[in-house]
Amino acid sequence: MAIIEAIAIDIFKTLAVNIIEGKLKNISTINIFKTNNSDQFLKLNTLDLIKFYNKTEPFSYYIDINNLYVIPGSLILEDFFGHYLDELITENKIKYKYQETSFNLSNELLSFSKPVADIISKNKKLYNGNTVRLEDIKKDSERCYTIILQNATYYDGLKSNYALDIPIIDKNKTIREYLHDSNKLPKYKKSKLANHIGVVCMIETADGYLIAQKRSSQVANNANTLSSSSSGTVEDIDLVENDTNFFKNIFNSIKRETLYEIGVTIEAKKTIFMGGIRDFKRGGLTDFHFYTKINYNFSDVVKTLENAPENFETDQLVKFNISASSKEDFIFNIKDILLRKLNSNITFDAGLLLYTKYKLENKF
Repeated sequence: MAIIEAIAIDIFKTLAVNIIEGKLKNISTINIFKTNNSDQFLKLNTLDLIKFYNKTEPFSYYIDINNLYVIPGSLILEDFFGHYLDELITENKIKYKYQETSFNLSNELLSFSKPVADIISKNKKLYNGNTVRLEDIKKDSERCYTIILQNATYYDGLKSNYALDIPIIDKNKTIREYLHDSNKLPKYKKSKLANHIGVVCMIETADGYLIAQKRSSQVANNANTLSSSSSGTVEDIDLVENDTNFFKNIFNSIKRETLYEIGVTIEAKKTIFMGGIRDFKRGGLTDFHFYTKINYNFSDVVKTLENAPENFETDQLVKFNISASSKEDFIFNIKDILLRKLNSNITFDAGLLLYTKYKLENKF
């Protein structure tokens, strides 16, 4: 995203990323969103990630006829893309089931990720909260799915999804190379990682700005980077007992995170589901993405941030002008954002590209 590399087609092909070659006709530039290096044990850059997972198709989208933009992550549940949350909740096409047993990392993986455990033991600010693991997604019929969930912990994620590029000395490989040696993301059911579920929201204000957060140095992940308007993880408290409607429960998560982080309450009837992104960098950890428009101006959100319970996670709010009366103006505004040298993370990068896809396919 914001920090972008323009890659010539012939160079791109030499990286063995042949999964999207069928899309490479009549384009002059492939723009690859660059990963940031804020996480200590996630070292691969974007090109290396796409090369490593070259049998998993990355999410890509044409901003215009000459430019293809590529995210180091794959898109899932695309058949629900662009639908309002209240409609999806009413349809109830995705249900969830809980595994009776909680997830535990294998002893082997615990031994590999010992450097992370050492850091956790010394960092008194970290808290081992309960998270919800995406254990499997089963397609029952056309546009009907069952998502299998499992209890896990935050530390499980730090020791697995956030530890993938730690070298295993006696194997001469990293954890990523050892676990994912088939050049593709494993199916959820076969993954040995914690894979907690993330939620991400891009928010457009009443006066035509897209909101981003400049993350604080105090947060454990993606510190000092530009992030989406709000983001976080699904927690067990978000899941209503005896209600298996997945969209209703996951909306509880992003609604809570948005209120706690920036002090704004969002509504299901104004919120669009934009699919899930399986992040290559974090070994297939999935963030479910949303977009909503609020009745506040940007200056109002700056004020609500002051009283938000978790405002310590945010150094400042950043605004990007996306108001446009035509498709051409909108593309100009998006390209203006993309060409800036912003130290952004995948929540912003993927969120921006999914938002752009939604706008271009539904609003112009």
